[in-house]
Amino acid sequence: MRPVPGIRARSITAAVLLVVWTGCSSDTGSSAATSATTTPATSAPATTAPTTTAPTTTEPVSTVAASTAPPTTVPAAPLTIDELLTLGRPIVLAHAGGEDERPHSLAFSFGEAVKAGVDMLDFDVQLTGDGVLVVQHDDNVERTTEGTGKIAEMTYDQLSKLDNAYWFTKDCTCRDQPDAAYIYRGIRTGDVPPPAGYTADDFAVPRFSDIVTRFPLMLLNIEIKGTGDLAVAAAKELAQELTDLNRLDNAVVTSFDDPVVDAFHSFAPTVEVTPGLGLASAWVLNRTPLPGDMRILQLPPEFSGTEVLTPEVITDSHAAGYVIWVWPNNREFENAAGYDEFLRQGMDGLNINFPAEGVAAVGRFVGEPSPAGAGADLTAAASAAQRAIDQGDNLRDCPFGPPDSLIGLLPASLPLAPGFATGVEGHGQVFSGGDVDITYCDLVPDPSEDGPIDEIRVDVSPGTVDLDTYLTEEFTDPADVDVAAEADLDSGSLHSACWDHNKECGAFWQGDGLFIGITIVGAATVTASDAVTIAETLVPEIIRRLTAATG
Repeated sequence: MRPVPGIRARSITAAVLLVVWTGCSSDTGSSAATSATTTPATSAPATTAPTTTAPTTTEPVSTVAASTAPPTTVPAAPLTIDELLTLGRPIVLAHAGGEDERPHSLAFSFGEAVKAGVDMLDFDVQLTGDGVLVVQHDDNVERTTEGTGKIAEMTYDQLSKLDNAYWFTKDCTCRDQPDAAYIYRGIRTGDVPPPAGYTADDFAVPRFSDIVTRFPLMLLNIEIKGTGDLAVAAAKELAQELTDLNRLDNAVVTSFDDPVVDAFHSFAPTVEVTPGLGLASAWVLNRTPLPGDMRILQLPPEFSGTEVLTPEVITDSHAAGYVIWVWPNNREFENAAGYDEFLRQGMDGLNINFPAEGVAAVGRFVGEPSPAGAGADLTAAASAAQRAIDQGDNLRDCPFGPPDSLIGLLPASLPLAPGFATGVEGHGQVFSGGDVDITYCDLVPDPSEDGPIDEIRVDVSPGTVDLDTYLTEEFTDPADVDVAAEADLDSGSLHSACWDHNKECGAFWQGDGLFIGITIVGAATVTASDAVTIAETLVPEIIRRLTAATG
């Protein structure tokens, strides 16, 4: 993630900052609340309808690989917010259960986020017409369900019958896709069987109390939607339910409207609250201190070319004793590379839409408390790659470390062949041709399995590699190569291409003195965006490993 050029935070007008924070209230990820149709992002990981196991009343063990996730134990009771803030590592919050990966605010989505190992569930709450506190972002049902109507004008019985995953696809929550793209449609109504272990009820608009009861060990980050009397009534009901559920010490509550935060605080004065729009703006713009009992800032990184999380804001916030939980308001930031960069910038929490990737990012960060950032020492990384090439075919291992641990970094949403394992030909090989010297490793599935992605090859070379030369030498039909995308990544340039009738795709990163290529092979469903996703995950890690190897 690149710093966004624009006006520094201290010169942002109040009007602009209002728009910045209001952006979260309309969720600027793949499921924008104010639009019936959204534009799908090309770089987000693909997902498929999962086969899952049921979440139980206690949290399942994380599915993130042990080599990438921080050590975890199953506690007998949820952490308090005081304990959370003294963990000594960044935390991961599942924004609406992970709204780009799975449908917004479903019991199913929260269950999958819990299994991914998140620290905290993130909710939007409001009241139905008959006073039931539900988990729902929009004030109406049009964006996510097949129905129409305002939440505040519906009974919970009416609301709960709707299919709350009706418009969800792997790329967007939108209305302009073919019927087959709506991968969870019909589960709520019984027309389609649910994923293993879940029920049709897990695809309805849930009650807040049902989710909290179902996951008794999870911490809760709760936003009260709306303003005025309706929001204050929701604040009062939320305070009562947190009291009844004995969760006053395990919750953080906020609203965009500071008076709503104040109202909730009057109903439940011991619960941690975070500032609304006015107080947060005053801090970012003018460094007006927060009230004495507020310790957490929930902020977006940027809006429309204006940085909110500038280095000055981050430094001053930490100096004042505040922690920062970032919520990306642009899907461009919702990927492994973006999460890694947030952590390098000093974020204390990631409130994100791909929970498993965030857990893996924190695992990498915790495993290396002071990682060399991608681009921080490309000269050292290139030197390590050159030494590996100089060893020729006698490499004891891939030049960037054991390849099996790289598999643990790959997003769970990638369409990998079942049983994906590591097979490294000769423990690392050197390819030489023309002006290109490359050392590489192959990540491959179990030989008996097959899938959309059944091989990933990682190439590393010092120096500059001409892509036309590289592709010509590496592949038999260079005329078939079609460059599909270009982007910046970690002080370098990322390109993607597909060839051989889309059965092979690659993402090729080049920085100052270093080249890293990711090639994926599989069925015709392999896409350049899959290669980009893998590159965004592995390139920073490979650079870090190479840089460390110089020591």
